Amino acid sequence: MPSHTVLQRLSMARVPGWRLARPALVMLFVLSIGLRATADERLHLVTDGRGNATIVLPDVPTPLEKSAGVDLQRCLKKMSGAELPIVAEATQPTGIRIEIGATKQGRRSRDLLRKANHRSEEACEISVTDRGIVLVGRNDPATGHAVYSFLQQLGVRWLQPSLAWEVVPRRKSVSVRIG
Repeated sequence: MPSHTVLQRLSMARVPGWRLARPALVMLFVLSIGLRATADERLHLVTDGRGNATIVLPDVPTPLEKSAGVDLQRCLKKMSGAELPIVAEATQPTGIRIEIGATKQGRRSRDLLRKANHRSEEACEISVTDRGIVLVGRNDPATGHAVYSFLQQLGVRWLQPSLAWEVVPRRKSVSVRIG
């Protein structure tokens, strides 16, 4: 039997129910293309040296939250030239927000981290949506880990525990992948 006849017999056109399954498969393909496009979207914190985001701290930040906010601001300025403002959550800033620690959204994430019994005390979350970023940990030191891990994702490195040994890549625009 020639091979093309075998292929014809095995073709999906001859499988019962294929006519019903074909539209569903086409829809899955179209959705997967849409999901891929969404996964490639980016949140632009700085564009051509101009800040698009605000660093948001809780209304009564802990010393570590303040310090992490200042370090984030310093590194982003060193990287792009843009100095992002640091504000308290009560000011209700509009636009892209980089929330650090126990902000309203941060408390929700922190509660989920605390409820997960299997997680380390130093568990943290870096959540990026189209509206902003939440950097929070299960506790205060873990929130610091979230901020410094985020900076490492942007390419910042510390070769020694000193600003003299801080390596910050230079770029005019800073963006992160949503999701």
